[in-house]
Amino acid sequence: MQSRQCLSRLSSNVGFSVSLIIHAVVVALFFLKHPFIEPKFNEAKPLKISVNSFKPISAPVFAPEPSVAPPAPPPPPITKPEPKKITPQEKPKPAPAPEPKPKPVKKEKPKPIEKIEPTPPAPPVVTSNEQIATPSQSVTSQNQANTNALGGAPTIGELNMETSANDERYIKIKQALAKHQKYPNNALKLNQQGVVKVSFKLHRDGSVSDIKIIDSSNFSLLDNGAIDTIKKATKDFPRLDNDVVVKIPLAYKLRRG
Repeated sequence: MQSRQCLSRLSSNVGFSVSLIIHAVVVALFFLKHPFIEPKFNEAKPLKISVNSFKPISAPVFAPEPSVAPPAPPPPPITKPEPKKITPQEKPKPAPAPEPKPKPVKKEKPKPIEKIEPTPPAPPVVTSNEQIATPSQSVTSQNQANTNALGGAPTIGELNMETSANDERYIKIKQALAKHQKYPNNALKLNQQGVVKVSFKLHRDGSVSDIKIIDSSNFSLLDNGAIDTIKKATKDFPRLDNDVVVKIPLAYKLRRG
């Protein structure tokens, strides 16, 4: 494209120069054939016209018209979708709550009433120097009579807090329970405290049976802890001559401060 523009400019300049030379030659020939009669004026120097004084006028250069890109077709009109009509849905009616069934009332089973057998009378204490029939003989004969009457079964006595607090057997049983008694962890976290009165049968061989709660602490954790304490302390219970029923309280107290 640029080479074409240069060639067009060069050709226009050459053409203009050639035409100018031709016109100059024609003018010169005209003056040669028709001499100019000079008027008689004061002599003046002839005016010399130089061809070189005429500078060629360059043809105007027109910038090429910029190519105009065809206008882009207008975008198709955007049609907004019509909003869907939302029909309000009826909320389902909540189903009527079923009537609460009455909880069955648990019938508390009555605690078995323990038969308290009378304890054998203690041998009399001799306070004078007179000799009476020896108490050991009378007690032995009485035990033998009871044994024969029961078909060889040993006599069952009772050790409790009210009547046996100073009895050596009761003291040893109490010490064995204190050794194995521990505060239940869950009861400790819930700040539960109370006294559990228990009853159990201690046999001559040291085994235990018929463990019962006589007076509850109103906390099952403490009641169960008392029963576990009796089972653990069995190995440390004293060996007795006869089977006895032991009634003893186990206290669970929290130390404040």
